[in-house]
Amino acid sequence: MPTALVAIGGSKRSTYDKYGYDEAMRTQLDVGVFAYCGIRDVESHLIYDVEGDHNAATRAAGVRDARRIGADFLSPDRVPRDAKAEHLRARRAAKAA
Repeated sequence: MPTALVAIGGSKRSTYDKYGYDEAMRTQLDVGVFAYCGIRDVESHLIYDVEGDHNAATRAAGVRDARRIGADFLSPDRVPRDAKAEHLRARRAAKAA
């Protein structure tokens, strides 16, 4: 069963990149939970920096992103993914570099 996760990131993308939070989330959820349960066709998305009144414009863009993510996920042209295989390939590539 294909699964799409859309999460709200309370900080800027640069913070998530700096500490590896987005990759940790994908590893724990996509691989550690869903793949473990036999659901490998998983895609995770983070929408960053949307909390607080000062981020209203960013939040509006995030809502548009969430709609696009949903539409892409439901598209008949969507190619199924294997999140676990992708994760393991990326780890092997990082070790080889």
